[in-house]
Parts: sequence; structure tokens; C-alpha cells
Amino acid sequence: MNPFDLPGPQFLLFYTILAGIVLGVLLFWRRRAELSAAPARIDLSDPYLIAYLRGGRTEVLRVAKHSTSDHASRMLETDGLNKACESYDKTLRRAQLLPDAYVTRARFVRLAYAIVLLGGVAVIKIFLALSAGRTNVGFLIILTVIAIVIASVISFPRLTESGKAMIEDVKSLYSGLRGGAVSLNTGSPAVEPMMMAAVFGVGALSTYGLDQQFAESRKKKADGSCSSDPGCGSDSSSSSSCSGGSSSCSSGSSCGGGSGCGGGCGGCGGS
Repeated sequence: MNPFDLPGPQFLLFYTILAGIVLGVLLFWRRRAELSAAPARIDLSDPYLIAYLRGGRTEVLRVAKHSTSDHASRMLETDGLNKACESYDKTLRRAQLLPDAYVTRARFVRLAYAIVLLGGVAVIKIFLALSAGRTNVGFLIILTVIAIVIASVISFPRLTESGKAMIEDVKSLYSGLRGGAVSLNTGSPAVEPMMMAAVFGVGALSTYGLDQQFAESRKKKADGSCSSDPGCGSDSSSSSSCSGGSSSCSSGSSCGGGSGCGGGCGGCGGS
């Protein structure tokens, strides 16, 4: 049976089913096309890069506000934040965790196919209805617009599927932080409040009272009492925090690996 011969209500049902199929195929097509078989290589020890991947400039700013490092202080300046975010954006687009020009072009092509199919079927039915003297096509027009808007949203998420997969991998990698976060002052390399904020959001810090500890460590640094506290002013994203600490930083092999340094000089052996 020719679907264009269906009366109004039956055709609307047919079109709704068609739109659902088209949107489902569009979603599956995009996910499969954007999910890379080879994992992207990015610096997973950089909390600001992970924060940018997860939520963009806003998340970078939130994480930086909870840091006491000089690097974070520079990032809080408008120019510093813009430059840092621009660098992160380029890195993530190069890795296709955010859509680059190629991914964006492919998204437009897939959306165009969906619009042609959904819009074409609707236009043909409207033309046939008007030719027969029927003008009750308003519901079909509204349904078509809704379907095209949903198709556009499905086609252009902020992250690629590889980007979403990377976030899930990072959350899995750092899942122990949620259960093992204890204190900023322990000096343990496993305690990474900055990374917790980057991976799970700043709100995750309040769950373990680490937001209050951040505030206290910032106050100690401002008062000049930071030197007596091995956990004060720690920042896992900056290796320079080891240069002014104890001599064990230069000799300990744990400092050579970046994130192995953990919470600044305290993480390198603040005994």
C-alpha cells in the first residue's frame, strides 16, 4: 500500500514511526563513525585537560579556582585562561575527542540525508493533500520540524563518541579516588583532589570535605605557614612544586613520572 494514500491520522502515525527509525539510524551511524578503534593519546595526568574535555572552559575555571598553584593562578587571568583553553581545544580536536573539521563535515552530511528523507516525505504528502483540497497539514508540519530539530541535536553533540568513551575510561581509571580520598595533608600520591575535581566535578570534593581543605590550604599559603604543612599548596599538575621541597624529591624515582609526584613536595616525601 502506498503510504501517501493513507488518511491524515494514519499517515501521521506512519510518519512518526518513520521519523523514529531515521533518528535511530542517524544516532547509530554517528556513534559508529566517531568511535575510534585506537584509543587517543592525551596527557591523562593533566587535570585541566581532562576538565576541558568534560565540560569546556567553565570546568577548567572551576578546577583552577580550587587550586593553590601558581600555574592555576595564571590560568585564572583572562588571557592565561583563553590561551590554555585554546591549547586544550586544539589537542582534543586533533585526537578527535572533540569534533574536528572532518568530523563536523561528516555530521553535516548525515544530517542532510536525514533532512532530505524526513522533509521530502512530508513535502510530498503536503503537496498531495493541498492538491486534493485538504488543508489540515499543520500537525504534519509541526511533527516534521520536531523531527528535524531532534536530528540536529543528535548530530551535533559537543563530544565525539571517542570523547565520551575517553571520559568513561578516565572515570574508571580514577574511580579509586572517590573511595580512597582522605586528606590533602597525607602527602600520599594516591590522594589527588585536583584530579577528582577534574574527572568527577568540583561537587565531588564536598562529598569528602576536600573543598574545605582546599580553602584551608589556600589560607595557609597566604599566611606564609605553608612550609610547615607538607600537603599545603599541592598540585598534581605541576612538577615545579617539587623543586623547592626536600632533597628526596630530586633522588626519588617517583618524581620522574609526572603524576607519580602526587601532591607536590608532600607527595615526594615530605618527611
